[in-house]
Amino acid sequence: MVVSRIGRGPVRVALVSLLGLLPAACSQSGGTPSGPVLGNVAAYALTTGGAVDPDGYTVSLDGGTSQAIGIGGTVTFKNVSTGSHQVELAGLASNCFVAGSNPRAADVAGSGTVQVTFLVHCPLGSSIAFVSRRSADAEVWSMAPDGSGAIDLSQSGGSLDIEPAWSPFGSAIAFVSDRAGSQHIWSMNPDGSGATDLTSGSAGPDTDPRWSPDGGRIAFVSARTGDRDIWVMNADGSSPFDASTSSSSADESPRWSPDGTRIAFVSDRTGSQEIWVMDADGSNLVQLTDGAGADRDPRWSPDGSMIAWVSARTGSDEIWVMDAAGSGAAQLTSAAGGDESPRWSPDGSMIAFVSARTGVQDVWIMGADGSGQTDLTSDGAGRDHDPEWSPDGSMIAFVSDRTGDADVWVMGADGSAPTDLTFAPGSDDSQVWQP
Repeated sequence: MVVSRIGRGPVRVALVSLLGLLPAACSQSGGTPSGPVLGNVAAYALTTGGAVDPDGYTVSLDGGTSQAIGIGGTVTFKNVSTGSHQVELAGLASNCFVAGSNPRAADVAGSGTVQVTFLVHCPLGSSIAFVSRRSADAEVWSMAPDGSGAIDLSQSGGSLDIEPAWSPFGSAIAFVSDRAGSQHIWSMNPDGSGATDLTSGSAGPDTDPRWSPDGGRIAFVSARTGDRDIWVMNADGSSPFDASTSSSSADESPRWSPDGTRIAFVSDRTGSQEIWVMDADGSNLVQLTDGAGADRDPRWSPDGSMIAWVSARTGSDEIWVMDAAGSGAAQLTSAAGGDESPRWSPDGSMIAFVSARTGVQDVWIMGADGSGQTDLTSDGAGRDHDPEWSPDGSMIAFVSDRTGDADVWVMGADGSAPTDLTFAPGSDDSQVWQP
């Protein structure tokens, strides 16, 4: 009787339902389970540079829990679902950066292991950006002052990327690229990420980017209206305007005053190439030089009181200086063969320059008054040119072809210990120190 009651009640319905599932369960018991396919993601960290962080880094998958990873270590995330995932490396020291994207994608397609490698560079000091033609095209590269950790930053493939310029605080690099068709001003992060066309829509060409001292603006040369003028825009590319506004001349070589209020530049609007200066908004245009020969390459002293430049008024290119108002012009060099490329030391006490007075181009140095002219690269081999002071004034980077092709070299400010940093096939030049 008890069994009869149970069979007629709600429990009977449940038992029937359970029995209905038994055939399906039995049919699956002898086969292969059909659960989701899971894979693995292996993250690798490869670190170069003279100041690596022994504490290593952390790595996470899709923003989940971070795991410690050594400077040459590996972390494997297991049982990861198929699809696209994001792997991020964090915990880097302030002098370290990841080459390329971070985070980066890991596409899991099956039960195997997907590898994601982070190349981390930890330079000893300021990085040096430069242009290399070691591949078929010109690219912007970066390396440590000792030449280690050389990385292709622009990686555009097939385009011309030239004229790198560090922002004043070393947080971005402006450069010229024709990857969009015409030469435009671009910017990118120090690791090469975030490349942005700042002058998109311009007919171009746009060249020679120069950051304002506060990093908020960029002056550059543009021929978008037919002739070359000095233009100024915000650092993000907004609000560009023609500052030098000349309808028939060639204006070039913009150089900001150290206080960011004025821009010196070169113009042939009077018929000959002269040094001019204007306020940063294009007002108060003043001609500073009026010599018989071409005047070019203006360079402000660090305190903004003087301008060094190159003049051919005596028959050959020589280094001259004048005060910021254009008065007190003084010739500092007077050697046969020509002198050019004046570069003030960070403290303003010295000027590095290039001279061919010995029959071959060498890097020289002199006092700000022209005294003590000394050949720093008197090896007698190759052309040495384009000197650039390190931010602390202890070193000078320059370009030399003494080994056959143009390479970036560094030496002490006294000419000691010259070292080839870019001994790779193809020419390397246009080096600039990270501030």
